[in-house]
Amino acid sequence: MPKKKTTTKKVTRTKAVKKKPVKKSAKKITAFTLDAKLEKTIEKDFQACETLLRTGEGRNEWIKKHCKRMKSWQEAAELGDARGQVLYGLCYYYAHGVKEDDKKAVEWFTASAEQGNAQGQFSLGQCYYFGEGVKEDEKKAVKWFTRSVTLPVMTCFAGELDFRC
Repeated sequence: MPKKKTTTKKVTRTKAVKKKPVKKSAKKITAFTLDAKLEKTIEKDFQACETLLRTGEGRNEWIKKHCKRMKSWQEAAELGDARGQVLYGLCYYYAHGVKEDDKKAVEWFTASAEQGNAQGQFSLGQCYYFGEGVKEDEKKAVKWFTRSVTLPVMTCFAGELDFRC
């Protein structure tokens, strides 16, 4: 009987590379993920709050009166909706429906501001100006206020120094 020819295969091993978990970015998720009812609620609430900001009336009282819709704002914020992020951030800022937490407010305002939302930019500038939730930083405040006033909604605040609502 003839002998079987044996061959050896060279086995190369590759190192297993751990993949880093992918962080969800609020900027990558857009408002189209909101259902129609939630979209309507967020748009209505945001427009009302925006009108108050333009007229100089207090957002604090408005948020207090409407914080029963905070769950909708939270849902929209977590889905990456810039308007929801502002509304939800204001809940933390004014401590309506949640414990006051300026750092969380800054997180939500930042997410909104980075998407180009004028109210998010204005609110973030306010936090930097007064040192609420972040270290007081006039340069960053001016940066965010400037960005917000370059958008048509916020032009009424150009030149203002006291931005408290």
